[in-house]
Amino acid sequence: MTEPLRGGADGAEPVERPAPGVRIPGDSDAASDEGSLAVPTLEASPRPPVLASNRLLGAGVALIGSVLFALLLASGGAVLIGVARPGDGTRAWIDAYLGSPVLAVPTLLFLLAFLVHVAIANRAAWWAHILGGLVVAATVYLGSIGVLLLLQGALQMSAQGVVGAALQLAVNPALVLAALLARELVLWLGLGISRSGARSARRHREALARFEQARLDGVPQRPVAADHESVDGSGERTASFDGAPRGG
Repeated sequence: MTEPLRGGADGAEPVERPAPGVRIPGDSDAASDEGSLAVPTLEASPRPPVLASNRLLGAGVALIGSVLFALLLASGGAVLIGVARPGDGTRAWIDAYLGSPVLAVPTLLFLLAFLVHVAIANRAAWWAHILGGLVVAATVYLGSIGVLLLLQGALQMSAQGVVGAALQLAVNPALVLAALLARELVLWLGLGISRSGARSARRHREALARFEQARLDGVPQRPVAADHESVDGSGERTASFDGAPRGG
């Protein structure tokens, strides 16, 4: 309802004034629209599937392989001592071998070399582990000779003494056995690692194909940055979009 407002003596037209408590549509709405505050909202954009790494599994296999390596090398060395030195002193020789660097050094080098190998190979095929087994075996064999020489005081030896000690270590049955075990363990444990990497790669290809198909079918994969919310004069939030199609 409105109340007529009479003009003055100059004959002006009557002016209608809204009655108290009556709201004229459009006036406050326009004002509130002009004063609305647009608050942009940031949405997480879906990303294409990422190919999972195989290094964590490889590191776990390397740790297990190192335990197997130590057990097999200790057992094999004990058998070799029993064959080479039969008699009452065999037990003493075996005890000395189990506590010597000839067992500890190759085991430590095998662990380190295997960890480096799986970090490099990652999801590679089995052929990479076949070649890697040769590298790990050479590292264990040659590295053990070098470290044991240093432990024997090679820096204080003469050149001839170093050569003689190196030749003795080179034909040490325990070190030869360590090299063979290193190669075989990397070879067969690497088979399991490569199969796991192949499964991971296959799952990634399938997930990527589904992602690309959904994108081609119109399913929104990346929300547009123009989406925002507006705060009107009444304090309510209203969503506004840029008109891009939204897939179900």
